[in-house]
Amino acid sequence: MTAKSFAYALIGVFSIALPSKAGLMLSEVCFNEVGSDTTGEWIEIFNTGPTTIDLTNYKIGDEESNVGTGTTEAIHRFPAGASIAPGELQIVTVSATRFFTVYGIKPTYEATATDLTVPDMLPYPTWDSDGGAFNMSNSNDQALILDGSD
Repeated sequence: MTAKSFAYALIGVFSIALPSKAGLMLSEVCFNEVGSDTTGEWIEIFNTGPTTIDLTNYKIGDEESNVGTGTTEAIHRFPAGASIAPGELQIVTVSATRFFTVYGIKPTYEATATDLTVPDMLPYPTWDSDGGAFNMSNSNDQALILDGSD
């Protein structure tokens, strides 16, 4: 099973109301993995539009404040050439190795280099100067996706 078909299977369980303006949206978030392992957290994105979106200047993570200094929060930039096709789901996880162990498929991207076959997200020091991987609080936290203008 591919990440794409897995994600479609997950979406098939839920009814999603698409926004009136097509674009990129956060469609699912795993912020509290079973147990205390935070490397299994992930964010899923979905392209609701009719055209492919170039993700090169997009960022994703849980650091809510521009120039934030929370050591357990981070924003990562997609690698050059990254894109998402119309109707496609993609998964960004902290650790591709952990994600594969839990779900049996590989995510689209990872924040920490644990699997050479999964593209790595890049640090975005303009927004998150202290770097690190996202580590979402199990209560009262946010997941964000930022476009080219942040």
